[in-house]
Amino acid sequence: EASWGMAVLRGKRDPYGGILVDSSSLPPAPSDFGRVLAASLSQWHTEGIRGVWLSLPLPSNASLLEVAVKHGFKAHHATPRHITLSAWLPENQPNTLPGPACHYAGVGVAVVDAEDRILVVQELNGPLKGRGYWKVPTGMVEANEGLSEAARREVREETGVECEIQGMVCLRETHSLHVQRLTDLFFLFKARPLTTDLTPQDSEILQAKWMPLQEYLSLPQWRPGSAPSHLNTLMVNHLEDPQKGGLFLPVALPRGGNRGDAVVYGRGRAKL
Repeated sequence: EASWGMAVLRGKRDPYGGILVDSSSLPPAPSDFGRVLAASLSQWHTEGIRGVWLSLPLPSNASLLEVAVKHGFKAHHATPRHITLSAWLPENQPNTLPGPACHYAGVGVAVVDAEDRILVVQELNGPLKGRGYWKVPTGMVEANEGLSEAARREVREETGVECEIQGMVCLRETHSLHVQRLTDLFFLFKARPLTTDLTPQDSEILQAKWMPLQEYLSLPQWRPGSAPSHLNTLMVNHLEDPQKGGLFLPVALPRGGNRGDAVVYGRGRAKL
């Protein structure tokens, strides 16, 4: 049982010579936390601990943040439920702790039916609002969600259509986007519809429809030589010659020494 009378914070060692502090062992009072944290850092220095990871549950331990910063911790990342800080203890070694996430992932899905119609939407919000811009369903990948899962979910949420992901067409990389100035990795998928009835998402989508593919490709919004135009070209290459414009297909494989599977995308035969 956690107690602010303890001498040193509990924690779990990691494979890199660091320690992850047990959040349940944190004294609730800032004064007690400061005393125990100082003693812990001193002992960890002696033991040769390199990096320390400290996750403060919010809002219950928000008052401990200032104390941690005064003891050399720096903010690493935050969620609505936690703020995670890190500290590098060796004074004569460069800090090798990984930094906060610098990339995020998005997906787009070209759903094309047997009549060569593509599923397209107009957004209700954002920079494309009111511009008459037609696009394939797109969205952000959620935490612990696979790319193919995210692709299916976005199509379902935005249009009501269920689809089968056939593979990944390509990847687009864009830097310094949005407030956080992160790198955007956008994965374009090809899919076939399992249903065709449309139910546009009230909060995000102005309208959705099945548009003849050639009409979509001929829209004046596509500027020759631009990234969106090139994405269309890669998609069409697959439609016209599946062998030449082969898709990247996923296969789940063991992750070696770690538990769980990894999904590897490559050109070849695999089932989703």
